[in-house]
Amino acid sequence: MRKTCIKSYLLSGALCFLFQFLTFNSRSTTYYVNDASTIGDIYCSALGNNLNNGLSPATPKASLTNLLTSYAGILTSGDIIQVDAGSYSDANVIINNSGISIIGAGPAKTIFDNAGASADANRLFTLTANNIVIQGIYVRGYNRGTGGASAIQISGVTGILLNNVLTDENRPGGGAATIVIDGGSTVTFNGGGSNCNSTASVAGGGVNVEGNGNNVTFNDYSFSNNSKSYQGGSGLYIVGNNTTNVTVNNSIFSENRNTSSQGGGGIFISGANLNLNGSCFSGNSSFQAGGPNYGGAISVGRGASVTINNCSFTNNSVSNSGNGGAISMNTGFAGSGSTSTVNLTSCTFTGNTASSSGYHLYARVGSGNPATMNINECTFSSSTESIRNNNTASINLQNSGTPSFSGTVNIINNTAPVTSASTNCPVLQGSCYGIVLPVELISFRTECREGNTEIHWSTASEHNNDYFILEHATEDALFKTIGIINGQQNSTTQTDYTFTHHSTQSTVNYYRISQTDLDGKTKVLNTQSHLNDCSNNQELFLITFNNNDNSLEILSDHEIRKIEELMIFNTMGQLIFKTNDLPDFTKKKFTIRLNEKITSGVYIVQMKIGFETVSAKIILNR
Repeated sequence: MRKTCIKSYLLSGALCFLFQFLTFNSRSTTYYVNDASTIGDIYCSALGNNLNNGLSPATPKASLTNLLTSYAGILTSGDIIQVDAGSYSDANVIINNSGISIIGAGPAKTIFDNAGASADANRLFTLTANNIVIQGIYVRGYNRGTGGASAIQISGVTGILLNNVLTDENRPGGGAATIVIDGGSTVTFNGGGSNCNSTASVAGGGVNVEGNGNNVTFNDYSFSNNSKSYQGGSGLYIVGNNTTNVTVNNSIFSENRNTSSQGGGGIFISGANLNLNGSCFSGNSSFQAGGPNYGGAISVGRGASVTINNCSFTNNSVSNSGNGGAISMNTGFAGSGSTSTVNLTSCTFTGNTASSSGYHLYARVGSGNPATMNINECTFSSSTESIRNNNTASINLQNSGTPSFSGTVNIINNTAPVTSASTNCPVLQGSCYGIVLPVELISFRTECREGNTEIHWSTASEHNNDYFILEHATEDALFKTIGIINGQQNSTTQTDYTFTHHSTQSTVNYYRISQTDLDGKTKVLNTQSHLNDCSNNQELFLITFNNNDNSLEILSDHEIRKIEELMIFNTMGQLIFKTNDLPDFTKKKFTIRLNEKITSGVYIVQMKIGFETVSAKIILNR
């Protein structure tokens, strides 16, 4: 590098430095990993093989483990590993190369699945180096065994960035949540979530932040449908001193369940600092057989400082001598420090319940540790006891109207709030919400053949897929099962299926396909509207709705003349879509994109073709 500058002596010092910088960065390398299929790939052009060098799209490695091992002493800061669409079973991967990036094709495509195949404590990643980026992957089936069984462990490192990483259906082991952060780490999560980790054993739950000196930020993150039986905070557990800071922005905590004495279906915190902004808490619960229980959504222990702005709390609950349906403070819970403070601004509380006291908010002093709750510009919907001061806590209520309360509450101003929560919460993600599908359906179509209806469908991949259910309905839209076809269970290559249905001499037919995975969960994949009477070999129109691009696809057994107008009505007869801007051509297949999102339901499609009007009913399942 120095010789370059000497030879370029006419360059100024600043330009010489820039040249060195660009030359150094040009040394970064992109590596490639692919499974045994190219279906859905966006990075690679060939199948993965561990005999490949992994240095080009045409020569990808077959596993991340093999690539990291092969280039253990060569990977350097700035290097990128692109892991293409497919299913991978890597486990116990230690990432100790600072500055590298591992980029998947997206959580619905790049899937790391251990399938619970561990005698003890299989995790996917242990991060022991700084400035690592992990992006666009789906992690499931890890976190089992009896000790240290987190799916992702981040210990004593800084500059960690997890973008759109979804951890889902992992099972807890010896005291660990799905993701564990400790040792003074700095981590940022953008998108993704830790969800559907719902079988409680020992600890479990979504994310644990443990110890001192951690700085963690969650943006647009989902903590949902997790269970925990040993520690508090089934969605997020935070324990440390005032050097640990956690910030949560525009995120969602939904349907988390906690059965520990600490409580907090969504969050438990003691000793550390927490800032919550623009987030939603709904349907979280706390229950312990022995009671009492605390904090359906959030439970705050001693020494914690919590600031909550523009958040909504809806239908959270605490039962069995339950206190604080939404938020509970109990400084009797062990933790670093003594005084705990919760500051609430512009939050809304609706439908939260507690079996004992404080439907929305509850505060008590325990072991002599002060508890202070400041409430400003908040809205409470319940006429039952909204706020409970159980003993000597300090509760200050300002500009929040006149919610019902018991115990001492200092009302600074009972003016009704002029602001309300302004949340921006992400859509729920995870297999229990149908976002990551066990089956990636490529096509689903029907055709007349020899007097019967032949049904064809193809899958790009299948994960834990037990069987398909085919159903048929006529004009009454009452579906009946006509066939059950075994799936591939697990496959990453295209699979084609055919089923013959003996026709019913009806000119209006609907066909629906569902998928059932190995644990009994069933999801509707697609529904076809088929205007035909195959018994007479008279096929008219096949209308298919495409969820991916919000379009109608129309097929016919004869060339279609100019469609002058297309309208869609709901079952109430209301016009919800109309267009005259249609192509002037004749063909047997064409697509019409809709300019607005249509929800699930039954609709009538009406087409004006010359002097004729053709109508068809479609059934949309999103």
